[in-house]
Amino acid sequence: MQAQVLKGQTVGGLPEQKTFVIQKYIESPFLIHKRKFDIRVWVLLNQDMDLFFFREGYLRLSSAEYKPDSLADDFVHLTNQAIQKNCPDYGSKEDGN
Repeated sequence: MQAQVLKGQTVGGLPEQKTFVIQKYIESPFLIHKRKFDIRVWVLLNQDMDLFFFREGYLRLSSAEYKPDSLADDFVHLTNQAIQKNCPDYGSKEDGN
């Protein structure tokens, strides 16, 4: 796991020189039709610790096939709508990817 040490800074009132996990890139992600995806579901946890799960969710897939050596290609690695809608292949495989 990669971490970044913040020196000489405070973040949200936390003390200086703490180690935070910023992000870990998954080198071997699960794929659907050779493309990256994310799963969107909604849950609610109330103050009594009751958990409610909304049964309907959805998948978002990238427009381009996954290639680990193409880190600069946002259409391969990022599944959010704001990025994917600019891909020339957007919507060619599923409605709205």
